[in-house]
Amino acid sequence: LRLGARRAHTLHFAADPDLFFPTGATQDVDVFFYAYGSEKREAAIQRMVAQPSRDLSARFVVGGARLAVDLGRADFVGPVPTSRLRHWAGRSRLNLNIVRRPHAVFSGSSCMRLFELAAMACCIVSNPIAGIEEWLEPGREVVVAPEAEPAAGRYRDLLADPGRRREIGEAARRRVLEEHTYRHRARTLISHLGKPVHR
Repeated sequence: LRLGARRAHTLHFAADPDLFFPTGATQDVDVFFYAYGSEKREAAIQRMVAQPSRDLSARFVVGGARLAVDLGRADFVGPVPTSRLRHWAGRSRLNLNIVRRPHAVFSGSSCMRLFELAAMACCIVSNPIAGIEEWLEPGREVVVAPEAEPAAGRYRDLLADPGRRREIGEAARRRVLEEHTYRHRARTLISHLGKPVHR
């Protein structure tokens, strides 16, 4: 608005449910994280991947590239194309969403991965994100791992409770289908475009 725009609206990321949906795969991975680039989230990756992979006798798998950070005992599988993301996410009991710090602290700064994992009915554990409750309800549709406590304890509890993981994943998928598909975003955009501009 300072640059002269008469109106400003936010259009968040979403997911395409025709591309991202539950796979029904056998879950043989405990914790999965996928990302391109570790910059500005090194501390969160250390806290949510490297350290708990050493603390737990669980199978951690990491996919992606440009991850110049300690991954602990996690198995690194390299770049994962979008066509293979469902394969790994579906095989994993827990899927991590680790957002870069500038996005995590700026309220309402959404990330694509959160919606994609939710659309696949994954049980998501996320680092704290300002405004995450706008999209998914913490504790019911997503699990938020506070920075002040070790992530391993939260993982251990969830890995021991498949029913709770399933409930969280199914609730997250319902929320995406109800509010966070690209059809919803398109309707929002069209609605904004149809509003009169007051000079």
